[in-house]
Amino acid sequence: MKRVTNFLAESTVLLAGLVLAILAMQSNVFATTQWSRKYKTSCTTCHTVFPRLNYYGERFLRNGYQDPDSDKPDGETLGKTKINDYLSIDELGNFIGLRLNFTPIQMKTNSLVIDGKKETQFTIGNPNWYQVFFAGSLAKNISLFIEAENDGKAMHFNWAHLGFHNLGGTTLANVFVGNVAALEFGGYPNRLPQIAALKGDIFQITSSGGAKAVADGGNGVADDVTGSTAARPGIMWFGYKGPVVAWAGISPGSTAKDNNGLYHYWGALRFEIPESMESTFEGSNVTAWFYKGEDATATATKQITNPFTRLSLQGNLRFGHLDIQAAYLTVTEDNYYLRPDSTKKDEKYSGISVLAGQSFGQWHPYIQFDTVTYDDKILAEGKTDATTSKETPGKDRMFVTPAIGYSLRENIRVIGIYRLDLTKEQNGYKKSNEAQINLRMMF
Repeated sequence: MKRVTNFLAESTVLLAGLVLAILAMQSNVFATTQWSRKYKTSCTTCHTVFPRLNYYGERFLRNGYQDPDSDKPDGETLGKTKINDYLSIDELGNFIGLRLNFTPIQMKTNSLVIDGKKETQFTIGNPNWYQVFFAGSLAKNISLFIEAENDGKAMHFNWAHLGFHNLGGTTLANVFVGNVAALEFGGYPNRLPQIAALKGDIFQITSSGGAKAVADGGNGVADDVTGSTAARPGIMWFGYKGPVVAWAGISPGSTAKDNNGLYHYWGALRFEIPESMESTFEGSNVTAWFYKGEDATATATKQITNPFTRLSLQGNLRFGHLDIQAAYLTVTEDNYYLRPDSTKKDEKYSGISVLAGQSFGQWHPYIQFDTVTYDDKILAEGKTDATTSKETPGKDRMFVTPAIGYSLRENIRVIGIYRLDLTKEQNGYKKSNEAQINLRMMF
């Protein structure tokens, strides 16, 4: 108890100092994102509250970081110095951005194991990551996005792709090449979320039993595994006209070099209320998404595969400053544990994520609900090994997360998050509630 009291006292002082420091900085912080600098406009032109894109921001992205309401694409000329008839160079400040994500204070119950007992874990001053990203139009209808992220351990280039837009003069022909997101244009893509430090649980699940496949008699960890929303190497076509956005892609899986000769495919349709309707619901949409692929591992003599299918229905309601996103995802796997054909096992699991946010000036309250359910009872509830008596907690999960954000500036916001674990405690699973203060900045 004394340890908790001391921590709370220290944390209060730390948080107060942090807030005062940021408030003192405000008069000296004028830099915003590269697109705000380039177009000399507010961050809220493209964002509801960053990093969440609004409807204009989504159209700006699809159009290759060019004004979607302009008759002529401006990627060739705006903010650039013309070298000759074939070359124009953008100003460096219009192309490079910086994002910072800090968690000054974090608490997780039943997360720290001391002498075999689970206790509350406290974290102070955690710099989650910083990102340097290069993004913009290289030329008319050619875009580039490269995101270099350092998570404290290594530098990662998770997002890196070229975009070719309006090919042949039509919005029906656009291509991303590089590390692409299969749910890029979905109503709930789980990228650039409203609660900046939190993503939907259903999207974090990767196919196959993974390391668990070994423990349960499988033959190893799949090497083609990728999540629903993570970047993956591939090529993706997308087109849009009126209220319809469509896209489809192909990828070898988690790495560009496919050693197994297996590929993943996806396709989606999105129907949205267009801007032309001049409605307060503009940008509201529904999405149907399909994804099919295979994981693989190998013994000395045989390749073992796990074909899987993912389906997602998503909706996004936008009404004034209200933004509600919802997604249902179901996954079917033909060989969950990556076992030989004679002992392979199917598995099916599904989940729901709902996120609602409302802006009141600089204040932004949110509420998120996540649940994941496995069909198999043992996977859902866990089991106890008869020989060792070791417990394996189940995979079913349920969380509700209220949060409140405050924008110090358009490009600096603080958000308080409390993640309440509603999962049933069984087979050694102990609920882990989480509270944190998160600080997000972009320049």
